[in-house]
Amino acid sequence: MKKKWHIKRPDGEKVSRLASSLGLTNLVSSILVSRGLDSAEEADAFLHPDLASLPDPFLMNGMEEAVSKIASAIKNREKIGVFGDYDVDGVTGAALLTNFLRESGIEALTILPKRNEGYGLLKSHIQKFKEAGTELLITVDNGIRAVEEAELAERLGIDLIITDHHELGESVPKTCATLNPHIDGSGSPFANLCGCGVAFMLLLALRKRMRDHNLFPSEEPNLKKYLDLVAMGTVADVVPLTGTNRTLVKYGLQEITRAPRPGVAALLDISATPRNDISPGSIGFRLAPRLNAAGRIGDAMKALEILTTEDEVEAASLAVELDAANKARQSMEKEILEEIESAINADPEIISGDVAVLHSDRWHVGVIGIIATRIAEKFGVPAFIISTSSEPARGSARSIEGINLVDLLSRCSDDLIGYGGHPMAAGITIKKEEIPKFKNKISEICSEAMLGRRQSEISIDAVADPSEISTRLVEELDLLKPFGCGNPEPVLKLENASIVNRRIVGLNHLKMLLKTPAGNFDSIGFELGERLPQEAKNISLAFVPRLNDWNGSVNLQLKIRDLIVEE
Repeated sequence: MKKKWHIKRPDGEKVSRLASSLGLTNLVSSILVSRGLDSAEEADAFLHPDLASLPDPFLMNGMEEAVSKIASAIKNREKIGVFGDYDVDGVTGAALLTNFLRESGIEALTILPKRNEGYGLLKSHIQKFKEAGTELLITVDNGIRAVEEAELAERLGIDLIITDHHELGESVPKTCATLNPHIDGSGSPFANLCGCGVAFMLLLALRKRMRDHNLFPSEEPNLKKYLDLVAMGTVADVVPLTGTNRTLVKYGLQEITRAPRPGVAALLDISATPRNDISPGSIGFRLAPRLNAAGRIGDAMKALEILTTEDEVEAASLAVELDAANKARQSMEKEILEEIESAINADPEIISGDVAVLHSDRWHVGVIGIIATRIAEKFGVPAFIISTSSEPARGSARSIEGINLVDLLSRCSDDLIGYGGHPMAAGITIKKEEIPKFKNKISEICSEAMLGRRQSEISIDAVADPSEISTRLVEELDLLKPFGCGNPEPVLKLENASIVNRRIVGLNHLKMLLKTPAGNFDSIGFELGERLPQEAKNISLAFVPRLNDWNGSVNLQLKIRDLIVEE
């Protein structure tokens, strides 16, 4: 599909002023201004995030009540339970609390749900905690819609604290305390935290309270060591890597690089991840899939165990199990995708209009979220993938930029048993017989929401003069890391470069040597072999500059995102 190039053109005066103030190139200053960082103070804070700049956790609504209750429970040696979720965010958040409480002298009972039970805190979980004698229950990454479950906890004499980051329902559960950035509002410094991030803010506040009241049995926990878990939860949950999240992830990546805990070290080894270059991609493509695999097709408790063990031998054994589960997940995913693509090729009308709603009783509920992601990416429309292997049916939805799933689902909630999630990812529970009706309604809603959005777009951060493309540029762009949701890697445009030579290398990769007034540039476009220009014409590139280390030689290379052959 031909992509539309959207080129940002920031205010030149602001760009010059910022470049002069911070000693940056105009190109990098242009990128910062385009992203709303047009003052020297804002840009400097973004480029050099500091843990000391994290917001006061006591500013979060409900924090004082939560901290007071937990500190009291610890002082009185109450039985504390932790309830997480089966995805990486919920697992890392549960591990965060479990490890902290253990260091504080409390061995918590931690439970994670099984995927076939459905999402969130259920009455059966409340009963299980009660049977174990739990007096205080803390949720992580769930619970904000558990109104009836909160009422049951109160009847059973269990104090409940909810920590979550999902969209609010019609009413907030009655609890001892509820921590959710949506309660604080969009202007809050906690606005984009994931579930694990909310839990970390709770621990920052709790540690201070316990320090002030001398509640630690020995040395207090070093929360900086916990940032590896926060980084994994934040990246895996695809929340914006800006503001507080950017700081947490930057320092979390450093912790993974510097001194990974036994479980993380074992995952790095089993996934053959280089330890000298840990990035959000290392988490998203290597660590998170293995942690997620446990909850997708097995038991998420295995993922929790690897993040809470201090035994290297146990960690290595668990890593082998998680790697095997991930390979099984990949096999399932491949089989389902081939089935769907084959069906679409035979009947393109299966993807109707501006949405994909697909269902089957052969699809494992644990992998439908990944399938939804693949379909949304490939066809450029919101995707709803529903497993009808049980009653009620369960579905996962993934969206595209600018289409809010929670808003869409709120307009057809009458056809659903339940739903929840984020603007870009959501889950639904639905009666099988309601699926056709739901498909018709969501198709109408998506057609309205998708007007004028069918052409794929690539965002160009700035037009680069050839003389600006240098090693210094790459080094300055590195200051913008970590890249991810909300802070994508900058894409630049190079205009009217002439092709010196061109060829296909490897598995359909396009490799070209380009001539410009400032010299020649090596370039490569992965999986862009079909875009090989038939003649040596001038071209314009959408690219990312990289330093390519090959056989001990480091050279500047342009990684092609898209290209236009000039007529």
